[in-house]
Amino acid sequence: MTAETIFKIVQAGAGLFTYGLAVLLFHLSWPKRPLVRGLLAIAAAWVVGLAYTALVYNPAGIAAGHEAGAHFPENSYDNNTIAVALVGGWIGPAIVIGLMGAFRAMREDVGLRSKERTPNKSLERTREE
Repeated sequence: MTAETIFKIVQAGAGLFTYGLAVLLFHLSWPKRPLVRGLLAIAAAWVVGLAYTALVYNPAGIAAGHEAGAHFPENSYDNNTIAVALVGGWIGPAIVIGLMGAFRAMREDVGLRSKERTPNKSLERTREE
């Protein structure tokens, strides 16, 4: 496999890995409170995203740049990519977890309201007549 192909896989894996980790951690049953579980999932995905950027994304980008013949590819894959992950790496997982939490709350609210309703007896009345 060429370094360019590996870098494309690494680019796709960055989002899948961090968002997938956040979703997986949010679906765990501990801690019991969804807000705390969501915040922990966002923080864990953020830290893993930082490590992924520093240890996987940057070296793969540098190798792909060298293979492509770019002049000094280390300049593009340095502390700037880590700074972006540090400042904004929590936003994507926070959006995903926020949407999941909102859908879960709506689903539970609809489920609670449907339990309060009485069953529809209209079909049974038409069959008896």
